[in-house]
Amino acid sequence: MAAITRLCHRGILLSAGAVIGDGDVHEIVSTYLTSGLGTTAAQEWPNRVDAPGDEAVWLRAIRIVDGQGNVSDSVDIRNPVGLEMEYEVLKGGEVLMPYFRISNDEGVIAFSTIDLDLRWQTEARAPGRYVSTAWIPGNTLSEGTFYVLATIRTPRRKYWPFFVPDAATFNVIDKMEGGSARGQWVGKLSGVMRPKLDWTTEFQPSDIVGTK
Repeated sequence: MAAITRLCHRGILLSAGAVIGDGDVHEIVSTYLTSGLGTTAAQEWPNRVDAPGDEAVWLRAIRIVDGQGNVSDSVDIRNPVGLEMEYEVLKGGEVLMPYFRISNDEGVIAFSTIDLDLRWQTEARAPGRYVSTAWIPGNTLSEGTFYVLATIRTPRRKYWPFFVPDAATFNVIDKMEGGSARGQWVGKLSGVMRPKLDWTTEFQPSDIVGTK
């Protein structure tokens, strides 16, 4: 997907040999990712019977959201992306720490993240509905497709009420409009992460001027 959006302006979406989409490549990729033909940026389990979880905690939804909180399957590499977990606590008494693991389409783990809110590091969560979101800054991930594993952990014992390996997927796109870690380079940049780092250079001109 990353190569397609970087190299092409027009996209054509096929299903069972028929053209079901033809237009701007970013729109076609977005359609593909949300059509069920590719991947999904959100999964919801409104019914507790079918939802991941146990008698104490159940997962209601996993969503990939943009900076405005809207579900988004394709994210501009320069913008932040949120990993959102909505869950219901039925029984209190546990210190519950939402946890995400991000991998690329080659199975390489980019990183893992756990809820670091100091309140929930020590305080048991009371029964009720929670929405926890981890924010990845812009210019952190490289372009490509990323898969989200979602679970909840406790700090003092091996307990997780649910464990969903492919809870959501999203695509990071570099539109080649500047402002990313790419700079003026047009080739492929390897790596799972692509942080935009500050560089400094010291230069001292020569005091010797060549003469003819």
